[in-house]
Amino acid sequence: GSMNFPLSADEILEWMLIGMAGGVTPTPTGSGQLWEFTPSEDLDSATLQVHDGAAAWRSAGVRVNQMTIAGSANGENLVTLDLYGLDRTLIALNPAAGTLTERTPAFYEGWETSMYIDDFGDVPGTTAIPGVLINWNIVFMNNLGRKYTAQNTNSQRSTPIGKIGVEATLTFEAIESATQAEVANWEDVVYRTLRLAFGHNHVIGAGPETSY
Repeated sequence: GSMNFPLSADEILEWMLIGMAGGVTPTPTGSGQLWEFTPSEDLDSATLQVHDGAAAWRSAGVRVNQMTIAGSANGENLVTLDLYGLDRTLIALNPAAGTLTERTPAFYEGWETSMYIDDFGDVPGTTAIPGVLINWNIVFMNNLGRKYTAQNTNSQRSTPIGKIGVEATLTFEAIESATQAEVANWEDVVYRTLRLAFGHNHVIGAGPETSY
């Protein structure tokens, strides 16, 4: 299946755990928490329930196969997820007992994005390049597969992770001096680190689930 939602540090955490790296434990920072995700083949999984209008289904072993973050300076910042599940079962949909607790997340719009370019190996996010970023499309791919085994049953055994990949397309205005330097770096095969930071208009670490 697939889903999308506006980028939010609160709402992306579960999806990062099943799509980027599992078993991540946040560390206290100020009055909030910092979550750091490094791409890994070790992913958590989720169990999801959905009603398709005719029947209710439960899917177990769900992981994110592909995550896209796309936005523009004068538009929204949207996260799109392609999901892989281990199995799907028809269920009787029972109403939830009691009242579910709701949370009010902070959604980050496109203009709340900062761009940094630094020397490879230096601390990412040191050198800000303000006032030039127009739009971006970042795709993280786990390239999940489907493995079946035979023992008098036709069932999926696992969803092995393939070669992890990242693709990014950014549009930003060229600054003459910076452009000349970056073209020279390209020609001389000098590696650079590009970082996008989302949500800097909000106070990082101000809430229990805030991350960036």
